[in-house]
Amino acid sequence: DLRRKLIPLCALMAAIFVSAGFFFQNVAPQIQYYSTLYGQYTPYYESVADVLNTIPDDASVTTHTFYGAYLSERAVLYDLRYCSKEHLLSSDYVVIRSNTEAEVDRFGGFDALCALLEEQGYTLRTQSGTLVIYGK
Repeated sequence: DLRRKLIPLCALMAAIFVSAGFFFQNVAPQIQYYSTLYGQYTPYYESVADVLNTIPDDASVTTHTFYGAYLSERAVLYDLRYCSKEHLLSSDYVVIRSNTEAEVDRFGGFDALCALLEEQGYTLRTQSGTLVIYGK
């Protein structure tokens, strides 16, 4: 009778040990890597945050996924990769990374997207490194 009660406990303990092994082999090194990386690029990340803070909280924004988390408290937020042209052009601000062509290919590339925005009355508000902000 004691064996029947121990079998589920042994299976649970084995699952916990296997999960812990996978965690410490795969996840823990990544935590250290990204912590070190953040430490090396802290000034860059802080400068990006300062530039993105210039966008008002009540504005509608279209941006790359990369900046979406930081801008997530804005009134309306569209992802540049998935938004329609109508959503793009209805946004108050458009935040673009000039070094990522993949997300803007469907608009003809970075230069074509900038030209489209300027044709629709957007003006270049800020350009800091690879970060470009257009606003109405």
